[in-house]
Amino acid sequence: MRFANKSIKRKAIILISVFIVLAVGLEMRAKLLFHPNDEFPFAEQHDLSFPDYLPNYHGYSKLTVNRHLIVGDKVISCDINFFNRSDSGGTFYNPFYIELFDMPVKLAVYDIHHKYVRDLLEFRSISHIGGGSPVSIPSLGNIGATVRVQLDNLSLGLYYLQVICLKGFIFGYNRQAFQRNEDGEELFRSNFVRIIIL
Repeated sequence: MRFANKSIKRKAIILISVFIVLAVGLEMRAKLLFHPNDEFPFAEQHDLSFPDYLPNYHGYSKLTVNRHLIVGDKVISCDINFFNRSDSGGTFYNPFYIELFDMPVKLAVYDIHHKYVRDLLEFRSISHIGGGSPVSIPSLGNIGATVRVQLDNLSLGLYYLQVICLKGFIFGYNRQAFQRNEDGEELFRSNFVRIIIL
């Protein structure tokens, strides 16, 4: 009986260990599926004010949407605009957000708890057809595009949308750095917009 009890205890310990390993694995998988990226935590708007070695780069991004209450069709149009407030013009990369070129921005979605969900610019169509090459924006000028995005994979609830502009948005700072995966760092952010999916 004593040996039988030891055998039962040993099996119980093994089963409990396997259960813990599986539970941890499922939890990690769930975090990857629903909150796959923590490198872009929720934050308030902050504008472009580049370091001293590129002092002329100043401006801000503005996001607007055509619908805040989403019922039925889960396709919305987002206007993404950049306003150059530098004393002189600047050169920016792919400000029309053409998907065939390196993407210097993210259209981030955050859930009601301000957790990052995904980037809506992964799959989209745009209404403005332009080049993905560098574009010069004069002082006090602005540029942008209307982007149609799908919300099909988002469940019912409140979400926040926000444009996150990466360092690659500044042309001359980006091409080789993009290829080395060194230029995906955040540079500035737009306002955030609330939407509700019903």
